[in-house]
Amino acid sequence: MKVILTKDVKKLGRVGDVVEVAHGFARNFLLLKNLAKIADRAGLEENTTRLKARELHAHAEKQNIEKLFKSLESQPTEFILPGDADGHLYSGLKESEILARISRGGETPQKGLSLSNYASLKQSGEYTLTLQTPQNKNIKFKILIKCQS
Repeated sequence: MKVILTKDVKKLGRVGDVVEVAHGFARNFLLLKNLAKIADRAGLEENTTRLKARELHAHAEKQNIEKLFKSLESQPTEFILPGDADGHLYSGLKESEILARISRGGETPQKGLSLSNYASLKQSGEYTLTLQTPQNKNIKFKILIKCQS
């Protein structure tokens, strides 16, 4: 029996895959637990439209990430934080604060972005960081931290 998976099933397939399984396995397990639906004509058409929409979404997300990369390379991101006269910050700059500032700059969602090998920054100055995307692309960018007395 052919079914379309609605959720990832270990050792069987991922969401949207059309797989051939035994009739009993489909009826008694996959369909019962809403892990799959029967692959009839309407279901297959719906599945193809869903896959096309997913591709378009992935392409748009990729373009947004490329825009983000270009904007990060062009100029350093500036942070003005409270600190003392020697340049020591009262509170360290966290990864989540940097990612929120980067995401706010464009339409790129913060989902999936991370800074590799990041430690909390507690001193003013210019730092070079590496941003990692869900597609495992890395980009180096600079941030500038200034102290506000």
